[in-house]
Amino acid sequence: MQKFDEVAVIRGIKNWEEAEFLLGFLRFSGISTVEYVYNDLFDGFNKYIKKSKNKFDAVLYINDSGSRYLRWFENLGVANIQLDFSGAGELAGMLKDIFSEVYLVEQAEHEGELRPIQPDTGEKKAEKNKESNMFVDALAVFCVLADVYCQNGLADEIGNGKKYSPREKFNRWLAPDEVDEIKERIDVWKQALSGLEDAGELKCFGIEHISYAKLFCKKEIFCLERMINKQSYSISDITGKAEDLAMKSTMPAAKEIQAELYEWSDVDSLSVVIQHEAVKKYRVDACKSESLFRLGVLYKRQGKNEQAECMFERAFKCNSVNFKAIFSIAMHALQNGRYDEAETWLKNMLCILQLDMNNNAVCEKNLKLLTPKELAYAKKCYANLYKIACRKNDDNTLYYKTMKEKSESAFPSS
Repeated sequence: MQKFDEVAVIRGIKNWEEAEFLLGFLRFSGISTVEYVYNDLFDGFNKYIKKSKNKFDAVLYINDSGSRYLRWFENLGVANIQLDFSGAGELAGMLKDIFSEVYLVEQAEHEGELRPIQPDTGEKKAEKNKESNMFVDALAVFCVLADVYCQNGLADEIGNGKKYSPREKFNRWLAPDEVDEIKERIDVWKQALSGLEDAGELKCFGIEHISYAKLFCKKEIFCLERMINKQSYSISDITGKAEDLAMKSTMPAAKEIQAELYEWSDVDSLSVVIQHEAVKKYRVDACKSESLFRLGVLYKRQGKNEQAECMFERAFKCNSVNFKAIFSIAMHALQNGRYDEAETWLKNMLCILQLDMNNNAVCEKNLKLLTPKELAYAKKCYANLYKIACRKNDDNTLYYKTMKEKSESAFPSS
């Protein structure tokens, strides 16, 4: 079977919860992902994505009725799979659809090759049987992962479910109720790890994804326990196994785990070295963009602002709709007194998030459809545009202030 390491998920602005559920599962399984949101307001961003040279192992389309997204972006994927998604109970069925499509695409590619005519020998039958068994193995592996992911509610723990950053442990005292919540989250990850270990030592195609998921669980336990001064696993044990997995497999995510663990252990210099190694493992520029952005954040935390800006700019070049990279570039410009440049970047970011300054009704409607992470960035974007407008005595000063307040009320905890 073909590689299934770097995947894009494409959705409409209304389907972020379905996408988050699926993205969380893919990340838990060691699959590097990029999320694209079809832009209904500014077609230029769709054209950029379409014309990019990215070639993902697969592109997954969420609730693509009428094949609108598929028609736009089918050139991006080796395999293109449309998923009619409405709940967790359908994940197992979707996995079968995904791997059936990946298997059929590879089979079609092989059949399209020019080969000399050969009799259907035993060797040829054995090769077909081997390919079929690989499909069955991969499906079995991901079904195990899906069961663990769904039964333990890991969707709430991954992505927008995370509530703490590596620096919070060192920056503030935790209240008793926060400590209790962390302990509950640790128990969730321990139960998930137990579920993976109960699956036994499978020896089949795709087993590296279960190995990765075990490391992912241990990494989460390690990071959460750091918050309350506990330690069930040593960092050397987890990073050592992650290094072994990185050497034996093609998945870049194994390196990302190592970098994150060193970051949580306050070993920033080593975290940067490992993150550089992770960047080199990506084949698809859009996936590399996410890794470069994380590298920029690490440099920023070290106070190395020039290196950080370089990484953010590289991240933008690899994926020009990476709004996190755009915001970071804007902040660097703002901090260096380049106000007009910062304003341009921030307005560009609002367009990517489909927040149209020229249409208040649509803007306010779309504000309520953003993910918690997008909404947090939108709030910061409006806050900084307000500062710039005040400095320039701009006519949009009141508008930016109002939109900042509305973004806060749309998601108070952001």
